[in-house]
Amino acid sequence: MTNNHSSAGSLSRRAFAGSLAGAAASLAVPGLASARSTTARPQAGPLRICHMTDWHVCPERRSAEGSEQALEAALASKPDLILTGGDLIFDSFATTKTRADEQWRIFKGLMAASPVRVEHCLGNHDLWGWNKDKSGATGDEPDYGMQKALDELGLASSWRSFDLGGWHFVVLDSVMSDGGSGYRGRISEPQREWLEADLAANRLPTLVVSHIPILSLTPLVWDSDFDRGDHGRVAGGEMHLDGPSLHKLFRSNGRVKLCLSGHMHLIDDCRIDGVTYCCDGAVCGAWWKPDANFAAPTFASIELEPDGNFSRRMMPTGWVNA
Repeated sequence: MTNNHSSAGSLSRRAFAGSLAGAAASLAVPGLASARSTTARPQAGPLRICHMTDWHVCPERRSAEGSEQALEAALASKPDLILTGGDLIFDSFATTKTRADEQWRIFKGLMAASPVRVEHCLGNHDLWGWNKDKSGATGDEPDYGMQKALDELGLASSWRSFDLGGWHFVVLDSVMSDGGSGYRGRISEPQREWLEADLAANRLPTLVVSHIPILSLTPLVWDSDFDRGDHGRVAGGEMHLDGPSLHKLFRSNGRVKLCLSGHMHLIDDCRIDGVTYCCDGAVCGAWWKPDANFAAPTFASIELEPDGNFSRRMMPTGWVNA
C-alpha cells in the first residue's frame, strides 16, 4: 500500500510502534491524549479540524496499520484539532473486559503519538457491558457502561463544551439505553438541560458533534426495513429520536452552524434552516473489511471561519480494506 503523505506532519511508523510498546506506561496519566496542545493558537485564518469517526480499532484485520495511516493523512493536512466521533474501539458493548482492555491499549497508543490536540466523542461500541450475556458484566461494576471509556480516556463526562479559534464546540453523548441490552439515539434529560444552558450562554458560531446522527439522510438508504407499509420509519438506533426537537433548539439559538456525526459508515450532508448536518463516513470503512455498501476508509477535513462560515472536504485515508 503506497503512502504519498509528506514527511512534515507525518507520523513515522517507528514512532507509532514505539508508542504502542510504551502505551501502558505513557498512558497511565489520565487524559494524556486530550491534554496535548490545548493552548488556543493565534487566529490568523480559518481553524482547521479533522473529524475522524468510527475507528473500530482491534487487534485483528490490520486495523492498527489502517488507523496509523489515517492519522498520518490527517496530520498531513496540518489540523489545529482532531475530533473523534465515537466507536473508537471495535466493540466493548458485547465483549469481556479483557478484550475491551486490549482494544483500548491499541487505540490509546495510537493517540499518544498525535502532536495535535484530540477531543473525543464516544459511541455505542465504546461503552462496556450493556450486552450482559456476551460481556459477562453484572451491571454493578464501577466501570460499567460509559464509565470505562471515560476512565480509559481520562474524561470527566461524556458530554462537554469548549472554545477554540473563535468557535464553540459541543460534544454530545448520543447513546441511551433502550431499557434492555440495546441502545437508542437521544440525549438524557440532564444533558438536555445542560445543552440548553450552554447554548444560551454562548455567543460564538457553534459546532456540535455526536456519534449517532441527529438528522441524516443515510438511514433512508441504508435501512432495508425503512419501507413499512404506508409509513417509513427510521430506527432509533440509526438516528436521534429527539432529532427534530434538537433541531428546533439549534434553529432558535441561531449560532449552531454545523453538526457532525458518524455511526452509519456512510457520507452525507444536508442543510436545514441554516444548520448543516454531516455524516462523515468511517476511518475503518466497513469495519476493516471490503464492502461496497459502505464508504471507503475516510475522514473529514473542515475549515471553520471566524464569521461562522465553513468548508468541508472528505479525505480518503488511502487504506484499502482486504
